[in-house]
Amino acid sequence: MKRAALRSRAALCAGLAFFGLAAFAAKVDVAYDRPDGAYAVGRTATFTVTVSDDAGKKLTNGCVRAMLDNFGTGVVLAETPFDLAKANPFTVSGALSAPGYLRIRLKSAAVAGFPRNAGDWYAESVAVEAEKLRPPTPCPEDFLAFWQAARAKYDRDLPGAPEIRLDEKMCDATWNVWRFSLAVPGGRKLHGYVTKEKNAPKGRLPGRVQIAAAGFGGWSQLPIYERGNVNLAITVYPFEPDPKTRKADYDALNADMKEKWGVWSYPNAGIGKSREDSFFYPVILGSLRVIDWFASRDDVDPARIGYQGTSQGGGLGFAVTALSPRIRRSVLFVPALTGHYGYKAGLESGWPRFVESQPDAAAKANAEKFAAYYDGVNFARFVKVPIRVIAGHSDHTCPPAMVRTAFNVIDCPDKAFEGGLKMTHSVHGSLYAKYLKWLGSFPAKR
Repeated sequence: MKRAALRSRAALCAGLAFFGLAAFAAKVDVAYDRPDGAYAVGRTATFTVTVSDDAGKKLTNGCVRAMLDNFGTGVVLAETPFDLAKANPFTVSGALSAPGYLRIRLKSAAVAGFPRNAGDWYAESVAVEAEKLRPPTPCPEDFLAFWQAARAKYDRDLPGAPEIRLDEKMCDATWNVWRFSLAVPGGRKLHGYVTKEKNAPKGRLPGRVQIAAAGFGGWSQLPIYERGNVNLAITVYPFEPDPKTRKADYDALNADMKEKWGVWSYPNAGIGKSREDSFFYPVILGSLRVIDWFASRDDVDPARIGYQGTSQGGGLGFAVTALSPRIRRSVLFVPALTGHYGYKAGLESGWPRFVESQPDAAAKANAEKFAAYYDGVNFARFVKVPIRVIAGHSDHTCPPAMVRTAFNVIDCPDKAFEGGLKMTHSVHGSLYAKYLKWLGSFPAKR
């Protein structure tokens, strides 16, 4: 009878939602017995789960299913039902036997509007001696030699600085905006912007560099406007950026990559054939040259160039921070392109899951060989400047174990990591403010 009642209530709520009359959207609160969310290996973590309506009233019926895992295939607690009529809040407990992140996953078909942040699940995690995480695969012996040779070949084959022009339509009373374009391997061009305040003081100013996050929108198509700096924004797509007119070009790019390489979209293109065919090969090479050019401007102080990047831009930030002596400090938010071999340790790999995304066995085998040359974990090994890395404990696009592994191999004394509890693939505004302030805190000029 109770089961039938739950089904009837779920059906009623689904019907109300269809007509735009859903009674509420459920809220889930997960509390940890250690508020800092940091645990020792083998120590039991207890999650206290409260499910409420949108007015904050605890629900008194419905079933929530919960499980615990290691952000991968290591199941700590198999999917288990919890009856809200019997207990709300209810507790779920478990421990990890190795360093990593212990994840709680929750879902409910019976509770209308049950939130999701990871596919069909709502999920959070806590850290378990994450500072001890290490890469599951070694860095290729020729890693740096490959990139050095690639840069030398690019310089021989396609020498020259970016072309730059003032975009008068984008300028306003406060800012000058220039567009640049640069020929890169593969018959493509790399594009982006330089911005500078019109009333900026004369002389050399700090430089701020950013490579765009993935997807299509203002975040990937517009300049950055960091006051007090000369700003360089690099986009990754082979067309001039514009959020109003270029969506069709972005869609065509993904369609082309799917047709040519059999992958879902551009990030996974080419890596299933060779290192040089990866979509990101010309992006990294072009970005390094543009940064060199930017640092040589007579209004940029080469001793005060900082890098900021989020997601795709965070992962590419590992690359340019490791390979460019022009970058003097970096802050990387939820970096993608990091941890491509998580699956070898039974963990979720980082975006875009190079190997798992390939269409057939041959492409997977090639991607497994070549992904190492685009892995933030390997670039991180060669970072020698001050750096800050931020990960989300609830980030299922760029899993925290992969980001933390990259941070752990950085051999630089001035480094810091922050894991955002309850943070998905969306950075808390307070963390942006905190770390962009740090990024701009270069020592005063002598």
